[in-house]
Formats: sequence, C-alpha cells, structure tokens
Amino acid sequence: MAGSLWAIDSGFIELGFETNANTTKGLAMGVNTSFGMNLDRHWSVGMKNSFSYSEIVNTLESALLLRWNLPFNNSAFFYQAEMGATVLFNNDINKISFMAGLAVGWRFNLGKNFYIAPLVRGGYPFVWGAGLTVGIYLNEKPSDVLDETLENTYRR
Repeated sequence: MAGSLWAIDSGFIELGFETNANTTKGLAMGVNTSFGMNLDRHWSVGMKNSFSYSEIVNTLESALLLRWNLPFNNSAFFYQAEMGATVLFNNDINKISFMAGLAVGWRFNLGKNFYIAPLVRGGYPFVWGAGLTVGIYLNEKPSDVLDETLENTYRR
C-alpha cells in the first residue's frame, strides 16, 4: 500500500504560449508552464501557472488540472479541466478571482520524449484562449530507484 504512490511511472513538463481574452479590450498575450504526472494511459493530474499581459491589465493564473487523453498512433486528443485562482492587476487595481475552464487539444509526439500540443480553452474569467504548448515526458520510474536503494541496503 505504501509503495503504490511510487508506482506512477511518468510525468510531464510543459511551456506554452497563448493569446486570450484576459483583458477588457483587444487581446492579451501570455505564457504558461504546467507540470504533472500520468496516472495511467488516459488520466493525468498536475498544476498550471500562466501570465497574460495587455496594455490594460496583467493576469496571473494558478490552477490544478485534470487531463483525459484519448491516445492514437503517435498523438493524442485531450480534454483538460482547470480550477484555481486568478490575480488581475494594473496600476490602479488588484483583484483576486475564482478561475475555472475547459481546454481541448491535440498532442503530437516528436520522438520518444517531446511533443507539441495546439489547444483552445474557454472559461471564467478569461472567456477564451488559444495557444501552442511544447512538452517533455519524464519517464524515470521512482519505483526503480526505490527498489535499487532497498536492494543495496539489505545486501550489507
């Protein structure tokens, strides 16, 4: 039972670029980072942090994510739910708001460890967003490291 946490065998780190409606007029541009772990072939959990800027307002988003992957040959269609908080700020006002959204995208694998994923998203308070994410798979198995450490301990 205690070892089941270490059975998760892969994760991911992502860097994304996006345009969105995190502004009162025009478009906002932004960057985001995500990291998480794959629970199995279809489900992933993680955290996403974003920064958007426009001439009117800047926005920080921090959210937990739940991703459902539908794997194909060398790619995967995915749905992603996000929930967290947004901080909107400019020279005059700072405001914290609840944030929730859904994203839909397609992940294209580039070899064994890298991928790109165009996506669109909608939610509150950003209304919509569209962007491109570049990611890397982390395939190290903590269970292998733990097993090797236990073997070395008991050999003495």
